[in-house]
This record gives sequence, C-alpha cells and structure tokens, in this order.
Amino acid sequence: MCIRDRVSTQSTWGIRAMWKLLPVSFRKGKAKTQREPLGSLFGTIEVERLRANLRRLGSSPRALIFLVGVSGVSALLAALDTGRGANAKKEIIFRKEQLSKPLYELSQEESVHPPWTDGRINEWLFRRVRITGRPDHSQAMLVPRWVNGYFGYDYIVPLITRETEDGSKTWGLLLNKGWIPHEYEHPGSRYRIEDSSPQTFEGYVTRNEDLSRQSAFDGNSPTKGRNRWTHVDLHDMARFTGFQNQEAVAHGIIECADLQYPLNENDVKHYEFDVSMRQTYPYRKTSAGALQVPGAMPGDISSRVKGYLSLSIATGLLGLAAKIA
Repeated sequence: MCIRDRVSTQSTWGIRAMWKLLPVSFRKGKAKTQREPLGSLFGTIEVERLRANLRRLGSSPRALIFLVGVSGVSALLAALDTGRGANAKKEIIFRKEQLSKPLYELSQEESVHPPWTDGRINEWLFRRVRITGRPDHSQAMLVPRWVNGYFGYDYIVPLITRETEDGSKTWGLLLNKGWIPHEYEHPGSRYRIEDSSPQTFEGYVTRNEDLSRQSAFDGNSPTKGRNRWTHVDLHDMARFTGFQNQEAVAHGIIECADLQYPLNENDVKHYEFDVSMRQTYPYRKTSAGALQVPGAMPGDISSRVKGYLSLSIATGLLGLAAKIA
C-alpha cells in the first residue's frame, strides 16, 4: 500500500469515528431543524445554581431580615416623600396666591413697624411689597448659596428707613438684594461703588427658610470684627443691625425679586441672569425662583418615590423567592 492510500484510509476511519459520536437524530437528518429544549445543559446548570443560591439565602435568618428591612425602609421613605410632595404642592399653591395679590406699598411708619409683626407673618409671607430706605452696605451679611453649580452669596443688608440727625440711632428692616458670585464677596473686588443713598425696592416678604439649615459644623459670627455667616438666623441678624426696632426686624426679610415673569414653578430660569452673567449684580430671583421649594419639588419627589418603590419591590420579591426555595 502506497503512502497516499494509507493516509486516505486513516482519514476515512477518523471521519467514521466522529460521525458515530454525533446524536442519532442528527445522523438521520432529523435534528437539522430542531432546537434544543429550554432546559438545555447550560440552562439547567444555571437554574440549579440559582436555586442553590436562593436556598442558601433562605437558610440565613440574617439575610432575610436584611432584605425585609431594606424593603420596609424603602417603602417608608417612599411614603414620607409622597407626603412631602403633597405638602410642597400646597406650598406652591399658597405662594402663587400670595404673589398674585396687588403690590402693597409700606408707609414710613410700616417701614419701622411692619404689618407682619404681632403673629401675622403667615398672612404676609410672599406678599409683594414696596419699601423705601437707605441700604447700609458696610454691614452687609453674605450667606452662602450655590446657584446653577456656581458658588456665591445671598446679599442681605440692613435697610435704614428712619434715623436721627446725627445717625446715632437707626430703625429699619432686613433686605435681601439677591445673589452675587463669590468674586464680589469683598467690596474692593467689585467694579463699582455700592449706592447707599435712599432708594425704592420691590420684593416679597420671606423668612429665607431655604437658607436657615445649619449643620453641626456651621455657625454664624455676628460680630463687627468678623461678620461671617453660614445660614440665616433672623434673631442674630436683627441684633447685628443695631436697629432700635430689632424685635420687628426678626420677623422676616424683604427679598428683592423680578416678578414680571409668569408664575410657573417649572420654568428653569430661577434668577434674572443668563450664562454670560452680564446683568448687574445682585441677581434677583424670578417668579419661578420664588416658587421653588428646595428638595421637595414635584418632579424631584416623583423620581425619588419611583426609586424607593423599585428597591422595595425588588428586595421584597428576592426575600420571598429565597424563602420559598
């Protein structure tokens, strides 16, 4: 036998051996159009592995308690956020009603003893008012605030509405003129000299509660030498002004605002500047900015509630499957 015939014979034996290893159905030509059943070899292995993991999880009381706890806490957070969202909607409706009322001009006497004292602050919150006075920029109180990812300060000044001839005694209220970028924190870094002459301002009555949150590491330094602020504290600010009517000052702040825009809380423009920041600072809030309830706007609440409910359902079903397996 020549070498060519020997190689041919060995190849034939190899092909026949491989053919015998194939399933009978394939050799008969019946498996060309058939699919493997769902419980194939690899599928069966994965299912068994999953069942083994669920049994292991179900046999651990700590794991089941953890899953039930996560599910319960998530459901509780969803319920709390739902209630917070309902309260936010009521607050937005209240602000719209108040801001829609006619502009009220404070008289000279009301600029010293405002009508929102004597327990009437809730009647006047977010009411539009007009007031005339002289801002004291030398005692400006800068409270930190982030706006559109940019750091700056709310610029709150004592507004002098009455004073003696020698200026030794003054009366007035607190005026939040708006937000300034951090570059203008110090008067020497500003491109203009602040106007301290008598002026007329329009805004709405507020307590700036969105700036009243204080952490364990924050604290105001309401002294003439430091004058550093981390949050709004009306009583500290009233004492810092040195006004003769400090008790009335501590009831609220008049925040300047540009309220010519429609009262739409979904409007993304919350301040009267654009990305170029070419407008004159301080930048006042718009109508939409006045309607914002930090951390509790309906869109934000809805997203968080969906996330909490999804986590609650997923962990609950996982715990149930582990118990059954």
